[in-house]
Amino acid sequence: MLCVCVCVCEQRMFFLQVKEGILNDEIYCPPETAVLLASYAVQAKYGDHGALEDKNGYLANDRLLPARY
Repeated sequence: MLCVCVCVCEQRMFFLQVKEGILNDEIYCPPETAVLLASYAVQAKYGDHGALEDKNGYLANDRLLPARY
């Protein structure tokens, strides 16, 4: 059995490469999947939703979806 150990740094680099590929339309991702992945990215970056963040434009500076959406 092959056991592959991947450190947190490698996981993060892989995530960033895939994210950039999707955002730059180098990797095709259906709209429903892109929205789901964006929601995971927001959850990972900001954690649970709180009342203080409930303002218009809270995520405006984050690039979460490809421009075609």
